[in-house]
Amino acid sequence: MEMNIIAKVSIKLYLLFCLIFITGCQLSNPYLGRDVEDLVIALKEPTPHNRVLAARALQTLGPDASDAIPALVERLFDREASVRIAARDAMVAIGPEAVEPLFLAFDRSIEQWDSSDIVAENISEGISLFEVNAIPEFTRIFYKYEPRSRERGTVVSALSEMIDRKGKDASAAAPVLVIAQGDPWPPTQVEASEALTKLGESAVPDLISGLSNPETKVRYHSAVVLGRIGPEAIEAGPSLVLVLDDRVPDVRAAAVVALEKIGFPFEYSPSRSQRMDDLFVALNDPNPEIRAATAEALGTLGAEAESALHALLFVQQNDPDPAVREAAENAIKKIRSALN
Repeated sequence: MEMNIIAKVSIKLYLLFCLIFITGCQLSNPYLGRDVEDLVIALKEPTPHNRVLAARALQTLGPDASDAIPALVERLFDREASVRIAARDAMVAIGPEAVEPLFLAFDRSIEQWDSSDIVAENISEGISLFEVNAIPEFTRIFYKYEPRSRERGTVVSALSEMIDRKGKDASAAAPVLVIAQGDPWPPTQVEASEALTKLGESAVPDLISGLSNPETKVRYHSAVVLGRIGPEAIEAGPSLVLVLDDRVPDVRAAAVVALEKIGFPFEYSPSRSQRMDDLFVALNDPNPEIRAATAEALGTLGAEAESALHALLFVQQNDPDPAVREAAENAIKKIRSALN
C-alpha cells in the first residue's frame, strides 16, 4: 500500500515537473496551441530541436493528443536522445491509451539489432510510470525469445529497473528472474541474480523453487542469492539441506555457504568429508562473494576445519580480491584459536 502511494505521488510529481518545464519554455515553443494534426507533421521536421518542441507541445495536450500516438511511437526510435525522451513523455501524458503501444514499441526495440539498448530503456522507463502491472507483459516478451539472446537480457534489465523503482511491489517478477539466472549468457545470469537480491525476502519462495530446477545455473544462483538475503531467507533452510546432495559440486558448495549465511543449523555428518570437499571447491569459485563466504563458513567450523588451513593460507596470500583475503585471514585465526 505504501509503495502504491509513493508510486502515485511520484508520477504526479513527474508530470508536475514536466508541466513546469513546459511552462518555462512556452514563450520559446512556437508549436504550442497548434492542433494535433499540425504537431504530427512537425514531428517529422528535419531539425531535432523542432521535433522536441512538437513532442513537448503534444505533451501539454495530454489525452487529447491520443491521435498522435502512432507518430510518437516512431519518434521513440529517433536518432536523437532528446527527441526520444520528449516522445516518451508525451505518451506518458496521454495516459492509459498509450500503454499498449509502448509495450509494442519495447518489443520492437529489442528485436532491432541496430537499435541501442538505450532505446528500450527509455521506453521501459515510460511504461513504469503508469500504474499498471507491466510484469506479465514483460514476462511474455521474455519467453518469446530464445535463451542467450540479447532480447532476453534487455527484458531482465527492464525488470531490474522496475524493481529499483517499485521495490517489493515488483515481486511478481521473481519467477521469470529465477529462470533468467540459468540463461547461457553470463551478464543475464548476473543481472537476474542481482535483481532477485534486491527483492529480498519476497523472492524467497521462488528461489526455493529454483533450488530444484533442472538447470544447474538456476540452482547455483538461487542458492547464492538466498545466502545474500541472509537470515530473512531462513525458511529456505530445509530446501538448501536437500541441495547438499546435488550432483554438481559448485551447487553443493553454494548451498553450504548459504546455510551458513542464513544461520540455519545443519550437521556435516555423516557426510562430513563430502561437505569439506565441497567447501574446498567453493574456495576456488569464480565468484569472490562465494569464496569469501566459504572462508567465513570454514572459520565457524573451528577445529573441524583444521584440514582447510593450508588452502586458506594460500587464499590469504594469493586471492586477487581483498575481501576474500581478509575473510581467509579471519578464518585462519578462528581455526587456530579453536585448536589451541
